[in-house]
Amino acid sequence: MNYKYVIFDVHGGMGKHIAATAVLSNIKEAYPDSKIIVVAAWPRVFLNHPAVYRVYTNGALQYFYDDYIKDKDFLFLKSEPYHHTDYIKKERHLIDVWTEQCGVNLVHTKPNLNLNIREQQFYSNKYNINKPTLIIQTNGGTNLPYAYSWTRDMHPSFVVNLLNILKQKYQILHIKNKEQPVYGDDIISVTVDDIRELFGVLKIPAKKLLIDSFAQHACRSEEHTSELQSH
Repeated sequence: MNYKYVIFDVHGGMGKHIAATAVLSNIKEAYPDSKIIVVAAWPRVFLNHPAVYRVYTNGALQYFYDDYIKDKDFLFLKSEPYHHTDYIKKERHLIDVWTEQCGVNLVHTKPNLNLNIREQQFYSNKYNINKPTLIIQTNGGTNLPYAYSWTRDMHPSFVVNLLNILKQKYQILHIKNKEQPVYGDDIISVTVDDIRELFGVLKIPAKKLLIDSFAQHACRSEEHTSELQSH
């Protein structure tokens, strides 16, 4: 059965939103003729996704009820995959159990971030580095309002020692937010203020040392082929 609208509500962090792009592809496989509406905290994750009809930001839903709910033919999908027993027991992947919760079949198992040609060319040219490259993430989270969290981050002294070793062989690209520390003029900072740029950087063929799920999920996207090393 196809509905005129399928509303897919996503909440949580950026990593979960990136994983949701695969779930979204599975929903479209089940409802190919439906217009899929996404409501999300990170709407730019879904930019250019071929399954998406409209994307709305949480809290910015003016006229949403009249446009898609009232007297409309719709299906509303919202669930919490982190609470699925198989996920908690680490028996199945997040995308797998989330797709099951939506009542559709698992066809797509990797995120789909859909960088267009212009984005790919721009970020490739911006970070055109003629030496081996390593992308490192030293701090967890994307928009935490402080420079260091002992529960999520590498200790700064450890980072300094690590970078002193790594930069002898690699050009370092450092993923960070604007509040997190800079570790020298010879380290290229890549802020997470523009997540599309972040996705473009993660597509660069490079070694990767990552400590947060959002970057790890992005490296598993369907169009991504470079090596991932998780800390």
